[in-house]
Amino acid sequence: MRLITQFLATCTGVVLTCSSALAAPVPPSDQPVHSSTASQHLVFAHYMVCYATYGETLEGYQREIREAQAAGIDGFALNVGAWSREPHYPRRVRLIYRAARELGTGFKLFFSVDMSNVTDILDRVRTYARHPNQFVSRDRIVVSTFSQERLAWKEKVLAPLKQEGIDVFFVPYFYPRPQATELPDYPTVAKLLQYHAGTVDGLFYFGAAGTSRQLAEANGAYAKALREAGTLFMASYTPTYWGLAQPPGRRYFETDGGEGTAHQWQAIIAGGKEQT
Repeated sequence: MRLITQFLATCTGVVLTCSSALAAPVPPSDQPVHSSTASQHLVFAHYMVCYATYGETLEGYQREIREAQAAGIDGFALNVGAWSREPHYPRRVRLIYRAARELGTGFKLFFSVDMSNVTDILDRVRTYARHPNQFVSRDRIVVSTFSQERLAWKEKVLAPLKQEGIDVFFVPYFYPRPQATELPDYPTVAKLLQYHAGTVDGLFYFGAAGTSRQLAEANGAYAKALREAGTLFMASYTPTYWGLAQPPGRRYFETDGGEGTAHQWQAIIAGGKEQT
């Protein structure tokens, strides 16, 4: 695995994710970007579509993709918090997918759903399911989430899409319930996976609000629980976190400089070595 030693200021997400999937050669322009289940790990930046760092232009998004790839990032997990009611979201997503396609560098894209409007979720997935830069794992398009664990994903999203010939590889970040925690331990993760068995194909840990060591421990808990279940785990690295305004104020976490960065990545790499 390539070690990311810096985080792109232009990639406004706070989490870098990694999943075990082999990068394939750049496919023909009418075929999705595929992966296999083999050894190489891929690194994605959790990308906040609500921001347009270099402006809402094709050239601006191509610049971000080039900068990401220069830093060793394989793709963006597109965090989309709205759709039909905020038209800048579909407009920007269209430009991002177009930018990736026209660059022709095999840059991968998938959605991190941050909303519960089923109609909008279905429309988004349908629109890009067969795009050449859509990230695919095990011949299925990858979809993730930030929360949204209360949505009936299997019945309302996954089953209807499958009936249309769109098979989804679902790797969400779900908060544990009934007691939500941002730093789950092994028993909590094991219960979370058991609760959502039959719906998820793996789990993503959106680790942000915590010290480097706390985040590394939570990643380790996920890795252990999912490894034992034979299920894919998408880990996360967070360079810094400055949360939303909430009582008693905005939370801030940083990673002790290079020491914290190295600690998180070393923990991810160690966990990945034990996975199949």
